[in-house]
Parts: sequence; C-alpha cells; structure tokens
Amino acid sequence: MARTHSEGDRSGKLLSWLTRSEPRNSPIGAIRLNTGLIVNTQANINSAFRDYYSTLYKAHPPPSTTSMSEFFNDITINYLTIAQTADLDRPIDTKDIHRALQQLSQGKAPGSDGQPREYYTTFSSQILTPYRK
Repeated sequence: MARTHSEGDRSGKLLSWLTRSEPRNSPIGAIRLNTGLIVNTQANINSAFRDYYSTLYKAHPPPSTTSMSEFFNDITINYLTIAQTADLDRPIDTKDIHRALQQLSQGKAPGSDGQPREYYTTFSSQILTPYRK
C-alpha cells in the first residue's frame, strides 16, 4: 500500500495491475472443446474442464455383472515357481550388486538420493562392505 502512496497522483504500472479485471498470465490461454469450438475466456475454460472431468470416469452405461464376470474369468494370473520364489528369497550378495551397478545408465541418478552411476561405481567397495561375509 505504501507504494501506491509514493506514486502520488500518477497512475503507474502498479495501479493498472491492481485495477485490471482479468489476469493476463493464465497458464492456459485457450482450449478446443469436443465440438471443435475454441474458448479462451477463463470462465469458459474452467467450465469446460469441470464438464470434462465430471464425466471422465462415469461409465455410460454401467457395465453389467455378466460382462464383469466374463472379464475377470478370462484373466490369467501368473504365479512364481518354487525356484523363482527361492531365488527372490535368497540374501543379496556382491555379485548381484556388481551386476546392478554395471546396468546403471551413464549420467543418470538411479535412486531418490540423486547420486549418479559414477558415485556408486567409485565407492562400490564401501557400498558392498555390509554384503560381504
């Protein structure tokens, strides 16, 4: 508010910004509706998004119980073999970690820590220490 007083009787950029009715920097300037009509006012854009997302997940008509039963009966579920389960249950060893380090992409951060592949390959001896027996 102090800035408007310092401007005095002059109408500056701040006053024009405060008095404008519609924001100019809308992230979405215009969209095309299903009918092909392009709308560019914020109110029309908002109502178009509201209409689209309110009907997005409504099934027209809802699926019948018969069709749902047929769908779920046709699904085949693959189960792990005993050998695959045993392989997944075994402890992680240094060969597994070496193999994983070699498969990392160059210059990419493989995990949420943000460290690149080069970090893990450079410090692999310290990383592998807990897995040595």
